[in-house]
Amino acid sequence: MATIKKKNLIIWISFSLTILLLIVFYFIGQQVPGPVEKPIPFENCQLLTDSCLDKNCSYYFLCEGVEFFSCSVYDCGDKYGILIKDRENETIVKEQAKPDKEKIKEARERCKGWTEVLEKKYENGKLEIKTSVVTKGDCEILSFIVKTDKGYQTPLFEKKDDYYNLVFSASLKDVFEIIAVGEGGVSIREK
Repeated sequence: MATIKKKNLIIWISFSLTILLLIVFYFIGQQVPGPVEKPIPFENCQLLTDSCLDKNCSYYFLCEGVEFFSCSVYDCGDKYGILIKDRENETIVKEQAKPDKEKIKEARERCKGWTEVLEKKYENGKLEIKTSVVTKGDCEILSFIVKTDKGYQTPLFEKKDDYYNLVFSASLKDVFEIIAVGEGGVSIREK
């Protein structure tokens, strides 16, 4: 009789442990989240273009920088939303702030002016030009472009007291025009 009681006790303990394990696994399974849904990028934005593939698209500058298969651009208020599918079908999500039109307008007004060649010097195959840039207001000069009959060059330049010293490849005989580039991309040309 003691053997039967031991067998029943072992069966009862095994059954109880099985039920207990099933309950534990059930609750663990309830706490494991299912697959997480990814939010759709820019779902609250207005689609500007869904196939910006080349320079004929006015938003192409937002898509450049990677080789891509498709590029969609969204208007998200104060920024652009850019959704790019690259050649490996990976999705790249970018945002870029829109330019502040009022600041650009102010920069254009401040940067109105002209450039003037003060001195030319030819040395070691390079032309050194001392030029002044006169603007209506305080305008930061970002770069210079030299237009010659052979094309365009971006000279090295250094700001001195009240003038700029430019160095580029040309001769004293070459005809050229110096264009200063101010804030917001404003072109400041010779008088």
